[in-house]
Amino acid sequence: MMHEALREADWQRLEELRAQFLAAQEGDASAQPSAWKNERDLLLYDAVYGARIGWKWDAFLRDALPRLVLPANARLLDLGCGTGVATRAFARHAAGIAASVQLVDHSLVATQVANSLVERDVPGLARTATPCDLQSLVAQPFDVLLVSHVIDEWKDEAWHAALRLARQASIVLWLEGGARAMQRVREDLLTDFEPLLPCTHNASCGALQEINTHEWCHRFAQPPQEAFTTAHFSFAAKRLGLDLRSLPYCGLAMAKPGFHHAAHARPGASARTRQKRERQGDRLHLRCAWRAPRADSGALRQVDGARPRRCTLGGRPPQARFRGRARSRQGSFDRSGVAGA
Repeated sequence: MMHEALREADWQRLEELRAQFLAAQEGDASAQPSAWKNERDLLLYDAVYGARIGWKWDAFLRDALPRLVLPANARLLDLGCGTGVATRAFARHAAGIAASVQLVDHSLVATQVANSLVERDVPGLARTATPCDLQSLVAQPFDVLLVSHVIDEWKDEAWHAALRLARQASIVLWLEGGARAMQRVREDLLTDFEPLLPCTHNASCGALQEINTHEWCHRFAQPPQEAFTTAHFSFAAKRLGLDLRSLPYCGLAMAKPGFHHAAHARPGASARTRQKRERQGDRLHLRCAWRAPRADSGALRQVDGARPRRCTLGGRPPQARFRGRARSRQGSFDRSGVAGA
């Protein structure tokens, strides 16, 4: 869809979609649409919200792919494919690696749109589009599992089926806008996979401790220049209330032995996750660190160029004092796929 083709009715529909997902994020299950109304909805989504998710995938894959040993003629499974954002991003960053992709979503029209967009952007990639049936997918062979922004949609049965499905893969690349449940996914897959991102240690995540119920693991993607230089995204930011500077994401990369570089699988290594907080105008950067044999995490708190101090996520952090103040440009953000895509 060309950006210039968006009409007033299109922007109104984008506002409706955002409102629905924001309501669902606040716990109103009835607000979550069970299916897209039509193909137009998916194309509108892809033009704005899907583009922002694509920027997150770009950042995640730039960090994850150098750590992996990708199989030749890889078979992809894109779970919760939406408009095929994850598959198209993978093809951009690992050109010629994938031979086929299975596009899976609970919405049939989504798989059809994804199939069309993948064919447009990755013409040489063999495609299969199927509605979501996690139970039947377990028996189908694939190498790389791509998962994007589905974690809030699954109930217990689907959740367990998805984890069984993940164990069939050689490589798991899972991206969410930000959710504590991602640490649970990591814990459940540690017995079968080596963790590569967001951290490389194989101990329990300190963010899961009861004292850290408000902590969640994420990074920030760097938006491309077009986010600030094109009329389309400039208008979208104003009309839809999107902060294009704030692109939080939580990316999980795990691989079985033989599918990652040994240098990137280091039990006991420090995590590379970061978290930003606003406190009295200061912007704080938290960096997790793991030290064997303790299973809790530590953190470095830093205000821009100020000297960081160490605190521990396993206990109450000390009061941090810094010289100067941060130049805070980050706006508020939300964690859902569409609301904070």
